[in-house]
Amino acid sequence: SAPSNGVNCMTAQPKIQPAKKHRIARGLLQSCGFTDINDTRKITTEQLHVNLLANKDVLTDPAFARLAHVEFQRKVPNLDVSNVPLASMLKFIEGVTKDMYGVCVSRVSQSRKQDVDSKVEERNTFHIKRSDLFTLDGRPKVLPPPRHDK
Repeated sequence: SAPSNGVNCMTAQPKIQPAKKHRIARGLLQSCGFTDINDTRKITTEQLHVNLLANKDVLTDPAFARLAHVEFQRKVPNLDVSNVPLASMLKFIEGVTKDMYGVCVSRVSQSRKQDVDSKVEERNTFHIKRSDLFTLDGRPKVLPPPRHDK
């Protein structure tokens, strides 16, 4: 028999739960090797790959994929780092962490003033990149007025 409230349980949209979203997003960051969104370490490409391989069982679990799909309304790609390019995995991880926290795992950009050796080293490292739209205290950043160049 149908529920008394008249809602068909088979077609009702699942309720998105912030705690589950947080657990998924934080788990993805930790799978990369970062402790949380405030982690300031830089991780080499090789170490990132090793970290993701170490978490392969969790990342490829069908239950994890279903949960991530429901909570973030995103298609979950194959997250088996041994068979999928790192860039593809990071695109999904970036989407989830940007949705949840406004941060992403990003390649460190090089400064034009750095010497050649440090540029090569930096190009092969990743860090947690914060959105420039929010301050650390969560308040929106005050943007300058648009320029009207003549």
